Amino acid sequence: MTVRDAIAWPWWAGHMLGRCLSLSRPMPGAFRILLIHDVPRRCISAFECLIAEIAATNGFITPVEVEARLTGNSRSTSGDHVPYLLTFDDGYVTHDDLARTVLAHHGISAIFFVCPGLIDLPADEQPAAIAHHIYADTITIADVARRKLSLMSWEAVTALRKMGHTIGAHTLTHASLAALHGDALRQEVKGSRDRIAEATGEIPLWFASPYGEIDTIDRDALAVVGEHFRFCRSGVRGLNTPDTHRLGLLGESIDLSAGRAWQKLEITGALDFRYRTARRRLSAMLEGMS
Repeated sequence: MTVRDAIAWPWWAGHMLGRCLSLSRPMPGAFRILLIHDVPRRCISAFECLIAEIAATNGFITPVEVEARLTGNSRSTSGDHVPYLLTFDDGYVTHDDLARTVLAHHGISAIFFVCPGLIDLPADEQPAAIAHHIYADTITIADVARRKLSLMSWEAVTALRKMGHTIGAHTLTHASLAALHGDALRQEVKGSRDRIAEATGEIPLWFASPYGEIDTIDRDALAVVGEHFRFCRSGVRGLNTPDTHRLGLLGESIDLSAGRAWQKLEITGALDFRYRTARRRLSAMLEGMS
């Protein structure tokens, strides 16, 4: 057991006790967004347990219902429970497998954020692209092969949409948008929307910025995203409400290799306090945007 996992249980217990003692109820219409990256084979059981637990307690909310809440077209409040919207980043083959098994079993509709420029690469070029673009060269091509990381085909992506899931854009090539300007920025954003629309027959409404850290996005990038997409999910932790800005939706990244207690901290908001500054910066970027 790691030190992190050892402190997680008392931390989570204290967090939940504090919530009970405060007697506060969630704002009507509140929801959280879960952010899942690759799910290695060794983590499939942990993923299944996480999904089953949430389904039995708070429940899941569909992308369509979230859209309705954010646009004021839903009267649903979820009572005392805060439901979860499930999202997947990067477009791995394992996501397709989990959609057909775990998600189908629980009747969950999720959002799959894909990078069209990487999907379009020949199969023999994708391992290098995954290592360079998605992992920013923090892993090698050999690591990609060892971990069996591969991307869904357009046929699989289209099949997910036909199964009732939502397809969103994750830029064209998993680029850090804060580093781009002008035509290069627009190509990563608009180009991803146009290619997904061409491949699936449906214009995507959802966008998720790669890497998720607040330093990888800026006001100019969010303005371009807002021109071409209706909703944007960040990687900044926090609780979403119907008043959350449509381009500044908050997401809880889940570490499936961690122990159950740490995962509970991640999904219940116990780690949100660490992102206060990031949330303020995100709000400042969106100030004045409709």
